Amino acid sequence: MAIEAVAKETGIAAQYDAAIESWSSISWPQARPKSRLYRNFGPVEVRILDPLWWAVGKLARYLKYDISDLVIVLKATHTKPEVAAKVWGKLWLVVR
Repeated sequence: MAIEAVAKETGIAAQYDAAIESWSSISWPQARPKSRLYRNFGPVEVRILDPLWWAVGKLARYLKYDISDLVIVLKATHTKPEVAAKVWGKLWLVVR
């Protein structure tokens, strides 16, 4: 598979699935996770998940590499802590 070949060549593990909702044990609220279209490759649609939604799965698992992933991505996307706390707080109220 092309994805596996690229992951092996680059050393970067690919995370993919037919549906974003199955990425973690968290039940998403009624609103679907926000994402933007990156590109279509024939019948395959590649979407980039909003960093704050992406972070939810990382926070849920909270493994050592999840933390470093969070730090890198949230810094690179200039995510303000106040905004993250507000979004995650609202999400927490919905999934509880």
